[in-house]
Amino acid sequence: MNLAERARQRAAWIAECAFLVYIVAGLAETMLFESTVGSGPAQTKLANAHANASTLRLTVVFSLVTILSALTLAVSLFAATCNYGPIVALAGLVGRTAEGVIGSAYALTTAGLVAAARPSEAGQLIAGSEAIAVLMLAIRHDSALLSATCFAVGSAAFAYLLIRGRAVPATLAWFGLAASVLLVITLPVQMATGARGLFAIVPWVPMLVFEVVLAVWLIVRGLRPAPAS
Repeated sequence: MNLAERARQRAAWIAECAFLVYIVAGLAETMLFESTVGSGPAQTKLANAHANASTLRLTVVFSLVTILSALTLAVSLFAATCNYGPIVALAGLVGRTAEGVIGSAYALTTAGLVAAARPSEAGQLIAGSEAIAVLMLAIRHDSALLSATCFAVGSAAFAYLLIRGRAVPATLAWFGLAASVLLVITLPVQMATGARGLFAIVPWVPMLVFEVVLAVWLIVRGLRPAPAS
């Protein structure tokens, strides 16, 4: 195995680890935030945020881990696939990097929500806190959709390169491309219509399956060797 191939396999190993960290941290952040803030009017969410400020600060940590994992994935997947098509790999790098940058709004809006929930010395909410909470939650929701769209574009680019380079089984790579394209189509529709519920959840199931299976495959088998030039 030459030096370039060894570096490519090392990049794939880093990507597989980042995949798993990304999935666990992302799911933990979302589930913890939603269960802590709860539902209802802004005043109720502010009360929950104030009562569970330390828990929400933990979600900020999970957000930071997710951001760093996304950026690590961007670089490592680019390094692992750029031989198959540098322009497409660059598109994937930009997409996954944009995902991480836009995703930082998760951490910022959560910190803003905790600050808005802090009562005054009289024990009352500061004037305008409810409006700030509504704004923070709206930014969180919309930035999540924008970040996810960048993720889907980057994922589609890298999945295409996995197909082109025959780096993983064709069935797995094609499944990943289909899952990515599904998100590229449904996420803008979700942004335009404000759809929630099953329409927002179901399209993520194929992507979750793809990322878990791909991570396990890379851990067990790694990338197939690049053809000799």
